[in-house]
Amino acid sequence: MKVLIVLCAVICVAFGASCGGEDFDNTDLMCCNGNITPRPESSCAARENNKCCGSVGFDNAVNMCCNGAINARPDGYKDSNKCCGQQAFDNIGSMCCNGVVNLRPSGSPSYHECCGTVAFNKNSCTCSDGILSCGQCDGEDFDSTNQMCCNGNITPRPDPTCSPRENNKCCGSVGFDNVAEMCCNGAVNARPDGYKVNNKCCGQQAFDNFANMCCDGVVNARPCGDPSNHECCGTVAFNQNKCQCNNGALVCI
Repeated sequence: MKVLIVLCAVICVAFGASCGGEDFDNTDLMCCNGNITPRPESSCAARENNKCCGSVGFDNAVNMCCNGAINARPDGYKDSNKCCGQQAFDNIGSMCCNGVVNLRPSGSPSYHECCGTVAFNKNSCTCSDGILSCGQCDGEDFDSTNQMCCNGNITPRPDPTCSPRENNKCCGSVGFDNVAEMCCNGAVNARPDGYKVNNKCCGQQAFDNFANMCCDGVVNARPCGDPSNHECCGTVAFNQNKCQCNNGALVCI
């Protein structure tokens, strides 16, 4: 019993220590580059995770130190936690290009390189003097990672990340995200609420065909009754069981 008491005293009881010539209690405090700073976790079990980041302490199990800045560890395997300048990132899904974190482009990571601050796949793009070229648009080189060619016009991608690229479409001479938006006769609209199959165009306006209908370029709320009885009288929607349209004039009984 005396041996156990002595061991606990050796491990957990406060010891006098010196930091920059000043004595301190290393149970709750630690010395980081000559500065006395609180331990992030004072229990004995977590002490092995108490590390220094510059002049302050941090818990290396949940945080990491990037060039003097403490960051929460990214999701994923600890071995993939890397620093990009003072920012922590997951090296599996992202990569660091001259201090800027980029989502990894498509393809094998062995083909991923940096062109300035932009990540690219060297199998599909080339970098010359810091200029990324991934294709041509009407004879002009452009960066297909961040740009797209729409009817001979170079336009920014609505989202430069690689995962939604299949949703990058052209609306006239501009790009749009086909998941969140739709193109109506050359005009980009936010998709209406409701099922995508009911997203329709009325002229250059998007609308939900379940609750509304288009009459000669004007969106109307659907009248009551069975949709199979809904018709238009000029720009006005009506139920043919309750009204009649005579030469563009609506008559309701």
